[in-house]
Amino acid sequence: MIRRLASFAFLVSVSSFAGIDQAPPNFPYGNGDAVFVDFKSASYHLVYDLAAQTVNVDSVIEFEAPVAGYPIFDLVPEPRNVRLDDRDADVAEIADPDHASHFRVVRTSVSPGMHRLTLSHSITTNVVFRSSGVASAFWTTDLTDRRYLEQYLPTNFLFDQYPSSLRVEVVNAVGKPHVLRANGIVTTVSENIFQAEFPAYFSASSLFFHLSPVGAFTSSTFILKSVDGRDLPVEVYAAGDPTPWVNHVKSVIPELEADYGPFPHAKVIAYGVVSGGMEYSGATMSSPTALGHELFHSYNARGVMPADGNSGWMDEAMSSWRDRNYPRRDVFTEKTDMAGHSPWFRKTDTDAYSIGTDFLEWMAGRMAAKGKDFKLFLREYFRAHLYQTVVTEDLRTAMEIYGGLDLAADFDRYIYGKSGVAQAGSCGGEKSESVLENPFHPRMTKQQLLDLL
Repeated sequence: MIRRLASFAFLVSVSSFAGIDQAPPNFPYGNGDAVFVDFKSASYHLVYDLAAQTVNVDSVIEFEAPVAGYPIFDLVPEPRNVRLDDRDADVAEIADPDHASHFRVVRTSVSPGMHRLTLSHSITTNVVFRSSGVASAFWTTDLTDRRYLEQYLPTNFLFDQYPSSLRVEVVNAVGKPHVLRANGIVTTVSENIFQAEFPAYFSASSLFFHLSPVGAFTSSTFILKSVDGRDLPVEVYAAGDPTPWVNHVKSVIPELEADYGPFPHAKVIAYGVVSGGMEYSGATMSSPTALGHELFHSYNARGVMPADGNSGWMDEAMSSWRDRNYPRRDVFTEKTDMAGHSPWFRKTDTDAYSIGTDFLEWMAGRMAAKGKDFKLFLREYFRAHLYQTVVTEDLRTAMEIYGGLDLAADFDRYIYGKSGVAQAGSCGGEKSESVLENPFHPRMTKQQLLDLL
């Protein structure tokens, strides 16, 4: 236990965390302002009752309010038993001024400083009860509003990073043992009782969680030797033979480490599925062909993490550039507003897969003309920003310094959608249905997600 904690401590110790300075603007609410806050820690107690077929959660959140106002957080399920600083409180669901998204706000104004929020709720999303036991997962997506951790647990927004812990109990399940797979430090306290600890660099997009009856999947565990000398534990599991995913992991991790340095998380979890995929910090649910795309995200979306929806394009563009085998281009004329949406926008613009990738190819071509290697730039960019949240301007600044380029006008025109570019969807509207689906991140139906449990 001490050794595993030390490995996480090493990862966290080299980081300086961004946070409340990247929050969206506060906005008027009640007789004051609804204010974004800084989570310091969160602990969750999840009880899965196999007989009652319910999942009840009790949460304790310690947060700091930088200014006076009504604290904002998010939780899609309806909260109950809400208490703020040991007093009963009410919670409302509100929209931002642009109606880009919805949030939860505590209807009690707080003073600047530390506060405690406690609440309860039930989980009904992506959970099924079977004769063999309960199956539950925290599947997420960056392509739809409010589809990160807030679907399952009260959390803050992408700008914030904080340590969290989960105590998970499956009750009324005697003789039906379960297993919890998660990208934190997982301890089996006793049969069907688990404790999971997640590091301080995790955000609402980071956490991988999959609870299932023992024997529901075939698992392969092994060790890869990292380029930094670490033993990197790997678990690959699937409903059938995990060998295709094992083979891909064994080839992809060395490739990524050769290009971008040591794998930035303490272990690897790969859940093998037939199609599509989604990234988490050091973990993925993925098809064999998408594994390279998804594991690269452990560097560029779940290692260096977007602070908001206007920053998500960078990660999909980077991984898609790898998918295309790192081409360069000399000419670029496409325009998008994928980083120019409302400041409260909370999802990734699908233009990232196409126009965003084309833009990075153009950057690679322009840097090559100056004798600069864009892959080497990315390696240094990841190293400099590892375990931090970033915004589009951070990438622009880093590219300008490395490449000796002035990119302000290019970003304004081609990325932010200025200079008269149409602002379709700028306040949270959906893209046209004619947008091509990305093969690695297809939108999955509710039934398809349940089928993965």
